[in-house]
Amino acid sequence: FGLLSQQFGHPNIYCGSFGEFVINMSSLQDLAPVLQDLWGESELAYELCSAVREGDFAEVAKMLTAQYNPNSSSDYEICNMTALERAVDELHIGIAVLLFVHGADPQNNVYVGEELDHASCSGRKSVDVRPGFEEAFAKDEPIVGFPGLHALLQANQGKRGCTRMRSILFLMEKSSAHQ
Repeated sequence: FGLLSQQFGHPNIYCGSFGEFVINMSSLQDLAPVLQDLWGESELAYELCSAVREGDFAEVAKMLTAQYNPNSSSDYEICNMTALERAVDELHIGIAVLLFVHGADPQNNVYVGEELDHASCSGRKSVDVRPGFEEAFAKDEPIVGFPGLHALLQANQGKRGCTRMRSILFLMEKSSAHQ
């Protein structure tokens, strides 16, 4: 990618070694569909999930405004979770609310409880399973809906922010029941 000189008052980006096509960057909303065509949904999901993991509220908000899929899932840091599951697991309360408001749905949960590390990925030991996810792991089926998010919180019991996240989940649950 390279930045071209401003054309018609808007910056542009050219793609390819010979500038095969030009993307008008007049607004951030134009970026997500273009990147999805270039990189595919998985790269955008990876970006969103990594911003969630890092707790970067501003970046997540910018991505959601640019129409990144709030139900994205990625195996960022080996663990496959949706952005909402990752926000709950990391106890990023504001990001969890932001994702929910932008349409993230716990019915799309993908996490089955596997806790991978380098030893289990290389086959030197069996995969650890997070407490509360034993059945999901055995069936290779996620705990869908709010019960899956509550199970993530149960595994984080006692950590700073866990009680507040639990309260937020109950509010989300109640608000989605009335829709």
